[in-house]
Amino acid sequence: MWKLLLLGAAFVGTSACSLLLESSPSQCSTDADCLSRGPEFAASVCTDSRCVVVPFEKLTCSTNVECTQKLGGPAICRASDRRCAALLSPECPAVYGDITNDDTLVFGTIFTLTGNNGPAGLARQRSAELALDEIKQSVGGIRSGVDGRPRPLALVECDDNVDSVRPATHLVDDVGVQAILGVASSSRVIEVATNVTIPKGVLLISPTATTPALTSLPDANLVWRTSPSDALQSIALVDQLPALEAKYRTDNVVPAGTKLGVTFVYVNESYGLGLYEAVTRNGLLNGKPIGEATNAGLSEGRSYAPNPTDLEPQIAATLAESPRPAIVVLFGTTEVITKFMGPLESRWGTSAPRPLYLLADGGQKTELLDLAAADDSLRKRVRGSVPAASRTSSNFDTFVFKYEGQFGGPAPSVFGMAGAYDSVFLLGYSVAAAGSRAITGEELQKGFGRLVSGAKVNVGGTSMNAGLQALTSPGTFDFDGASGPLDFDLTTGEARSNIDVWCIAKDATGRPVFVPSKRLFDAKTNAMAGTFDAIACK
Repeated sequence: MWKLLLLGAAFVGTSACSLLLESSPSQCSTDADCLSRGPEFAASVCTDSRCVVVPFEKLTCSTNVECTQKLGGPAICRASDRRCAALLSPECPAVYGDITNDDTLVFGTIFTLTGNNGPAGLARQRSAELALDEIKQSVGGIRSGVDGRPRPLALVECDDNVDSVRPATHLVDDVGVQAILGVASSSRVIEVATNVTIPKGVLLISPTATTPALTSLPDANLVWRTSPSDALQSIALVDQLPALEAKYRTDNVVPAGTKLGVTFVYVNESYGLGLYEAVTRNGLLNGKPIGEATNAGLSEGRSYAPNPTDLEPQIAATLAESPRPAIVVLFGTTEVITKFMGPLESRWGTSAPRPLYLLADGGQKTELLDLAAADDSLRKRVRGSVPAASRTSSNFDTFVFKYEGQFGGPAPSVFGMAGAYDSVFLLGYSVAAAGSRAITGEELQKGFGRLVSGAKVNVGGTSMNAGLQALTSPGTFDFDGASGPLDFDLTTGEARSNIDVWCIAKDATGRPVFVPSKRLFDAKTNAMAGTFDAIACK
């Protein structure tokens, strides 16, 4: 498998031909002469002995190699209109897969690959690459189309650290992909789906978006997710509020009659706001609903805009509370660790016992482990929730083993890695399910409907032939992923899964690690189960 990177040249199309000026009266006799003159001539052709930049949409073609040569970088000859399309852009700097093969099906990925959340996005991207490699090694390509030729898969890999709509627009309008995998933020998934993919009939599948708002999004069945709705995750979080209150009272010898406070700090977008509303609506404090009059003044909610420079106002307000909160609940990502928890701990002082922390999946970051490594007291005061694979399936363990074999270990504990891996296989099987029909977003989502019933087929390259055969006869199978069973609700595009309550323990070397506490929301029984294992979390 090969990966092409955008090293510096930018491919710019214009609405009319542009002459590349130079003092020499004769610049070329062939297109190749123009290409040989350097990056600034990458999208030019030879016309009347002069190199002229031709808009991409006017570059007719017959092969991907021809387009790559014409544009001076990775490109395909779009089957829809036989015109060249540059695959790379400033936000989409890499291609994973063999795009020299004219039968290759190109999909897009959008993950945050730079900035604070870059390491998590890279882990998800690599998980998708691992799946692509397994498909290539096991079957070479997915048979589809009128002639049923094997079609390799390739990914145009994009970074949405700054913006998600721009790379999505490039993938859909320029490249012509029929499916996009990724977009980590729930609010950005809605933005991309509403403004780009749904209007163009393109499938969008996210391994991390959890907002309940997606459930009712008018999406023509084109938005899917391998991650469960936060409507489920909030159940585990609500379960843990009384447990943390009891721990705080025990640790600090606080009598039952003394009322305790809780502070919520959350990102003001669909992910953070959805969790905040669900937990404050259903959660208990001092044995009563959080919003009940007896808890007046004991619950504070502090929101912040996405991508904050700092969270100083939220820190200052929390430190000014009297009494200070016993529990701090954080709904965000890396920023709630590095810009709130760390500074808050350093400035807490000794006037009140230090708080216990409750986080959702977005807080399960290596930066939190770094804080815990520096302060063992903090390690013991943190719990959280995260969607989890089925305890009865070995698929997740196998995925981790393969990931570490390809990229080195230990594999990072990043929510969405297994979902990204599963999603590539889902797309591959959906291509096969289309048979001789054209690959479109609508056709791909129909294919997902054939992966939820019948004999179980585990995710992975070694099971590909069995899955492909099952699609031929009897026509369906039950896909069991690394992220869970993925028994999709075909009307919402969602799959329920277990929700683990996690804590921070120590590995054999004494390094903090995230571990399941054995307390969880069981998707099959629709209820909390298991007992929090204080020994495992010690």
